[in-house]
Amino acid sequence: FIGQRHWCNQMLSFFLMTDNFSCPKPNGMTDRFFEELKSQLANKDFNIRKMIPMAGGMNNQSYRLVSDDDKSLFLKIYAKDERNRLTREYGAYSYLRGESFNDVPVPIYKSDLLNYGVYSFEVGRIKKVEELTQSDLKKMADFVIKLQQLRPPYDKFPSAVKATFSNEEFSQRINNRLNHFSTYLSTRELDSEVKVFVNYIDLIEVLKKQLTKLFERRPGIQDNSNLRIDQRCLSSADFGPHNIIMKKNGDFIYFDFEYFGWDDPANILAMFLTDEKSKDLDEKSKDFIIQYYKKHSTLPSQLTERLEIMISAFKIDWIALILDSLSPDRMKHYLEANPKLESTLFVQGQIDKIKRLLKGI
Repeated sequence: FIGQRHWCNQMLSFFLMTDNFSCPKPNGMTDRFFEELKSQLANKDFNIRKMIPMAGGMNNQSYRLVSDDDKSLFLKIYAKDERNRLTREYGAYSYLRGESFNDVPVPIYKSDLLNYGVYSFEVGRIKKVEELTQSDLKKMADFVIKLQQLRPPYDKFPSAVKATFSNEEFSQRINNRLNHFSTYLSTRELDSEVKVFVNYIDLIEVLKKQLTKLFERRPGIQDNSNLRIDQRCLSSADFGPHNIIMKKNGDFIYFDFEYFGWDDPANILAMFLTDEKSKDLDEKSKDFIIQYYKKHSTLPSQLTERLEIMISAFKIDWIALILDSLSPDRMKHYLEANPKLESTLFVQGQIDKIKRLLKGI
């Protein structure tokens, strides 16, 4: 299992590994952690010979574990925050595997005390979105459809991270970001290029009006004024092409379930289709997966018909998030965290993203 971004680069490293990477105990890892990990896996007949740090991912640390008989497992040490990443992800895989989902990683062991999980190490590659075929898109849609058919007791899982169950909640999230950004519009702190771009097209007002228009009541379509519990569905809450591994036999493995929980059923595919990493997916492919999902989903049509509305809503949400990232206080944080970040290029890149997302709203 590779639960991190930039997986293709990691796999290049994987095939080039030599014993020079051997390390009795990685730098920065405590003796207590290392000994506990070795002991627990030894009980499962996995004796660690070496631990190979894996690149990618800003929130967690990850390692490929290699045994003395050359088997591999994946170790993920989670960032500690209020999202309970370990509990969500390990719990999701355990439950889904029990429900015959063989296309997610196998959970092997977890330590709540030390905040890590061990999973199967899945070998394959992440396909570029422009390489995705209709067969691939069917598989992805089928995974979502199957996931949304599950009905465990509601209290078995929490709400997904950033879940929204009403138009009001979704709108409030966007408005909070827009309002935060707007406080800087009349100040000198805001980048001048950003200010000119936003003011020239009156972007804030345009987005707020469009959001209100999107959520106007439509006959025959669930307005999401407040989704009932029986209308909510399980979601990985970060379902995207960057979190899907294609194995040699063509099967997919879906990973990165740190935000797993209950959500609006329209959100999972809307997020997939508007994610920055899906920008090179052509319109024909996007329409195909939308129509395939709507045709084959077992959910009531009043719920599935909302998908296209939520695709436009998520574009506005992404724009609000990007604008928020351009606020002086956020920019200061990014520059401090990334000293090599060229602010001018970053700003232009974010503006280009906004222009792309504005199309088709």
